[in-house]
Amino acid sequence: MNNITSSLHQTILVLRKTKFVILAGIVLVLLILVIIQQQSRQTLTQPQPTTPPPSPNLPTPPPDRDLKIVWNITQPSLPQSLPYYQSNPVTFNTQYTDNFVSYLGFAPNHLLSTNPHTRLWVNDQLSLNINLPYGPLTFINSSLPDSTSPPSLDFLLQSATQHLNNIFPALQINPDLKNIKYLATDPNTTAFKETTSDQAEYTLIGFYQTIESLPTIAPSSTTTPITIVLNNYGQIQQLEVISIINQHQKISGNISLLSFEELMQIAPQQAIKISSDKIDTETNLTKDKDQTLTVNQLDLVYLSISNDDILQPVFRLTGTLSTSTTSFPAVFIVPAFANSTNPQN
Repeated sequence: MNNITSSLHQTILVLRKTKFVILAGIVLVLLILVIIQQQSRQTLTQPQPTTPPPSPNLPTPPPDRDLKIVWNITQPSLPQSLPYYQSNPVTFNTQYTDNFVSYLGFAPNHLLSTNPHTRLWVNDQLSLNINLPYGPLTFINSSLPDSTSPPSLDFLLQSATQHLNNIFPALQINPDLKNIKYLATDPNTTAFKETTSDQAEYTLIGFYQTIESLPTIAPSSTTTPITIVLNNYGQIQQLEVISIINQHQKISGNISLLSFEELMQIAPQQAIKISSDKIDTETNLTKDKDQTLTVNQLDLVYLSISNDDILQPVFRLTGTLSTSTTSFPAVFIVPAFANSTNPQN
């Protein structure tokens, strides 16, 4: 009887040890799963490393320039990073142009010039000229519409945007509300002259391309790449594409941007002036190296340097440039990304 009892106790002890080992194993497996899950969450929530683009190929500021900057703005709220893009120029080949050539009122028999450098269409009082392969493009309707009262600006903006979406459906473009002019025909020359909105016979609206809802600019001009003139019926009177328009493809990785405090520190040394309409006045800058830029507006834009390039965000500083002898409106740009190291291949 004692032997049976002893065997029973030993059996119970073995079973208890087995259950304990199984339970301990289960607890260990659960603990390992919890650790793995936490590590996975941490990996997912960690910010992705940013990939800096190549440094922009911009002119070097004059070494002996002494630029002082007065920030006549409130501190803006700026993003910490933005993506960068590869830019591919639109080629005005036959396949691309057939759509909008027809939209503008031309048939194949209206094509007069087919040389390697230009295309010219003429249909009565309509003409369209395109320099190949990238433009510029100029469309003119020389007929004069019947007189009618000026419509609302909303109607004109909607009409202009719809026209351009039909002509360039793959592009992201927005109107430049600062580049709107009201025009009337000068009876002595039949050319346009500026007038007031209530006397307007035509309205000129500038458009720019956008990336991430930011405008794109070129370093050589402050004008918008696309301008359209509408009559009071919302029809196209003139259309001009004066600089290359591009299709953009996002590249993986983001650019870490400078803070406003960092911008204020580097801007006097790295700010680069881009062209404006005051070329004759600006010759005074070569005589006076002491310059003061009063910044009245600061915004982020994407910079397009060449036909086929990386587009990068830059700060655009708009204001008044003053020397000891003169002052005039001016626009400067400053690279916006914090790290200018070339990306690793």
